Amino acid sequence: MRLFDDAAAERLPAKLADAAGAAAFRALGAGAARNPTRSQRVGRPGEPEFLGFEMPAELDEPNGAPLLRGCKRIEEPGERGADGQRVATSRRAWIELCHLPTGRRATVAAGALTDLRTGISAVWAAERLAPVSARLAVIGTGKVARQLVLAADRILRPELIRATSRSTERRAEFRMALQGQLEARLEVVDGVEAALAGADVAFAAVPASEPVLTAENSAAIPVLVAVEGDPRAWQVAPEVFGSRWVVADLVAQAEQTGSVLRAGAAPRWTEREGRPFTLPDASAPGGFRPGPPLLLLLTGLAVVDLLLAYAVWLWHDATLPPCAWLPEVAPGAGE
Repeated sequence: MRLFDDAAAERLPAKLADAAGAAAFRALGAGAARNPTRSQRVGRPGEPEFLGFEMPAELDEPNGAPLLRGCKRIEEPGERGADGQRVATSRRAWIELCHLPTGRRATVAAGALTDLRTGISAVWAAERLAPVSARLAVIGTGKVARQLVLAADRILRPELIRATSRSTERRAEFRMALQGQLEARLEVVDGVEAALAGADVAFAAVPASEPVLTAENSAAIPVLVAVEGDPRAWQVAPEVFGSRWVVADLVAQAEQTGSVLRAGAAPRWTEREGRPFTLPDASAPGGFRPGPPLLLLLTGLAVVDLLLAYAVWLWHDATLPPCAWLPEVAPGAGE
């Protein structure tokens, strides 16, 4: 079995990570991947703020032959900060995967990979469904928000990105971490309203204890993207669900997010052919594209994690055969 640490994942070139994220959505849209609803655990004895997930997935070759099977596991103790927001005190995440044609197995550390997947997935969602993305707003300045901004700069190529969070110190760290890495102009501002002003797309990626996106502050923004994971976080106010069409990556997972649980009524799911339209549907050939105002809910698709983990493995192992979903990744190129 091959073992890869976070450093191996961090060495994967950004353009290959972007390609893996896009390929995972294409595979889902083509029916070549299976992404069951994850199981989650909230709290455990003596640790009320513990959060754990198990996320299985399978992927076939474009010709239908079985390719990968895997499961991502996350264990995240946490605590409540002085502002009431949940803060992870540590996180252990890993992806176990099997290359089905050969029976070979690998485990890839998924700390850095989780942040990368989350950021890339949010950006690909906007790329598929946002009519315009010249001016972006990002609420949050943590690791996920950092990866989101980097991916947005590469994929969406905006003119302006405005970011904010409550902490002056975190805002300063965020600005310094991204200095010199972006083509877009980055403005790190004080206050959600300042960040949202004039945005074409607004991303929320913060473990908030009260909504950061409300009907009032987001009314003029065509597309909202909420990165949802922790069922105790609350990013989107209930009235937003009544004023926008909602598209999720996986409806069953979205129904268990903090924002949906607090909405008080079922979201106005965008429908297509009698069922909720999802983000993978937007990647299907000739796919339907709903118009704004939209709210996109990102809960985390294990297939994206699986293909990113396989890209890391493939990048570091010349003995694996090339992958049709990842023609950009030459086996062993990163050794």
